[in-house]
Amino acid sequence: MFKTEVRACRRCSLCCDTIQPVPGRGPRRSRIAIVGRNPGGTENRLGFPFNPEAPAGAELAQMLAAAGLQRRDVYLTNVVKCFIHGNQAPTSLECAFCARMWLWNELAALPRLKLLVLCGNEALGALLGLTGIQRWHAKPLYVAAQGDEATLPVRGDIEWPLTAPLRVLPILHPAAALRRPELRALAEQDVAAFYDEVAALESAT
Repeated sequence: MFKTEVRACRRCSLCCDTIQPVPGRGPRRSRIAIVGRNPGGTENRLGFPFNPEAPAGAELAQMLAAAGLQRRDVYLTNVVKCFIHGNQAPTSLECAFCARMWLWNELAALPRLKLLVLCGNEALGALLGLTGIQRWHAKPLYVAAQGDEATLPVRGDIEWPLTAPLRVLPILHPAAALRRPELRALAEQDVAAFYDEVAALESAT
């Protein structure tokens, strides 16, 4: 039902540029969710996020493999569900609207979620209200349980609906180092941080 509703979405003008809104993909019982920006051209055409045929999808596959994971082990999605002509970045308003409309409910429907990976500025801003991914990347944020609420450095106007305890790991978007080779060292730090978070998650089970 969720995927059908996302693909039928015409609630903003972004649908004019896209072949199809792209819902998330992955096992609903996954403990790890990875959130990107919005679909690129390949994802727009084939209909699922971080497609391995796309450069960002191939980079993500390498990060997963370094941690002993495959795509089928994680839930993959984007803040914004539509491709934007010229592969432009969505605005903060577009990210906030699509997150409220789809992303929060999508993540809340993952009952075993323990590690949330935020790829890039758009995911960092839409979910936490923070800016500056290079400041926050590779630095895990631990969400402590307080009843049914979560504690995070979240901007006051964002209502965090996910239950704690939860680990949140901001990283550069997998495409960042492809566009800017000088970021490769930072991307490698992200891979190492992701490896450590997955190892900690496995050791806790």
